[in-house]
Amino acid sequence: MVQYIITPWRDKLELLQVKADFYPAPGKADEEAQGRAVERVSVWMQRGNCPHSVESTAILMSARLNDVPGNSNYCVRAAYSAAFSRFVTGLLDSHQSRKTKQSMYSLAKTLNPPLPATFVELRHQATHEELPSLPKLRLASQKALEWIWGYYWAGLSLESNQSETCMAHIQRLLRECDTAAREEIEKKLEKWSDDELLATLVDIDETTDDPETLL
Repeated sequence: MVQYIITPWRDKLELLQVKADFYPAPGKADEEAQGRAVERVSVWMQRGNCPHSVESTAILMSARLNDVPGNSNYCVRAAYSAAFSRFVTGLLDSHQSRKTKQSMYSLAKTLNPPLPATFVELRHQATHEELPSLPKLRLASQKALEWIWGYYWAGLSLESNQSETCMAHIQRLLRECDTAAREEIEKKLEKWSDDELLATLVDIDETTDDPETLL
């Protein structure tokens, strides 16, 4: 029996673009791109079936992007605390067994890689005690994003051949309305020749029944 997996993103290429925006190459951080990624994940969350790791990346990144001069120290700490607590609580609750209730510390050890005990401790402090200091929250959020990278994002790849990659880019370009996003896709398409692009367009035209995609 065929099993269908419903995802909030249109195709895997869109998910990988968000991955690249959240985790750019060293020295090439782009807050504008990270902000767009946060907005896109917000849309995915409204559609449903958004993985907790993707949501957690977005809310932690959102807290970091709002950590700018002029914002209230308390408000920034509250945003970090809420994001971090949601990340830890949602992650561990999803691994909780209905039959045998385990502590968060025990559940944290069962993950691969294990969730640091300091994450559980900080979550408890942020939820039940005075909000942690800003330097402590900044460091914890950075470490959380690094942990999520190893736990979820690092294993994601397109896993397809060059022609399929070209087709995925073109299909996304045909559906994309955002000007900046279209320009990014067009740049990536430059590595294929005109003949390859034309052949891919013909393949798309012959294999789709979607009136919005037909050329």
